[in-house]
Amino acid sequence: MHPSRTRWIVPAVTAVLLGSALHFAFALLWRFPAAGVFASVNESVWEHMKLCFWPMLATGALTCIRFGYSVREWAVPLAVSVSASVLFIPFVYYFLLSGLGFSSLVSDILLFIAAVFAGYRILDSTLRKSRFYPALPGLVTLAVWGAFFVLFTFFPPHLPLFMDLRGGFYGIGP
Repeated sequence: MHPSRTRWIVPAVTAVLLGSALHFAFALLWRFPAAGVFASVNESVWEHMKLCFWPMLATGALTCIRFGYSVREWAVPLAVSVSASVLFIPFVYYFLLSGLGFSSLVSDILLFIAAVFAGYRILDSTLRKSRFYPALPGLVTLAVWGAFFVLFTFFPPHLPLFMDLRGGFYGIGP
């Protein structure tokens, strides 16, 4: 494996572990509303997308800085990779559920792991192209995703993506 690819394994595993911990953090923190900004507040697909977004944003940005990339080098690639990972989850989940009629805890876990690793693969390949992009579009994209995750934690639209799959409620439920 190319050396630049192996350097992303630790950040990817860290993002998977952080996302997994955030799955339980809201309940462990006595349903403290501020914890819901980062942690999953219910079992909706949207909340599982959040579990991918925040850890990838943090580990991706910190790792890019640690590797010596400037913001102009990493903002757009990180935005693209995080967006791809976050969108990978509902596309594959609904394909498995509606297209194949298949759903299981194991497939959900593997889907999350695959989304994170795919995102880091995209980040690595984009960064290796050594292009400078205007940082603003990448930073704005990441900020918009973050704003949506915060806003829809407390004010979720009544759409299937946001509905708790076990209880049928939206947002911070009972």
